Amino acid sequence: MYCKRQLVEMLTKNRQTEVVADNEADKTDLTQVITTKLPLKYDEDLQEVEEKLEDVQVFNALAQEMALLGENTVKHMTIKLMYGILSNKLGALYSWEGQKGKRIFKTLKLASLVISKLAY
Repeated sequence: MYCKRQLVEMLTKNRQTEVVADNEADKTDLTQVITTKLPLKYDEDLQEVEEKLEDVQVFNALAQEMALLGENTVKHMTIKLMYGILSNKLGALYSWEGQKGKRIFKTLKLASLVISKLAY
């Protein structure tokens, strides 16, 4: 819960301090729709976010906002992002490559988003 609150606070703070042009405001609105659902609890929410992330503008806008989150190590940033994105219940259904009969996380747009943040 702390990670979600921190993630939402950082994203909200970023939105409040930026002077945004009209087309950028649309992207911000779309990212706000996504961030209000975090951490994702249900498959339906995950699928909805995946669909929204198909839009390159939405993906890039959310990646930029996530880039503002700071951590000292890749490990800590990964943990922070994952706890902020998926609930424990939904996250337990996934592994990176689908080991032990779990769903594959690496094929999701959310995985690309996490990687883009870590590579930023």
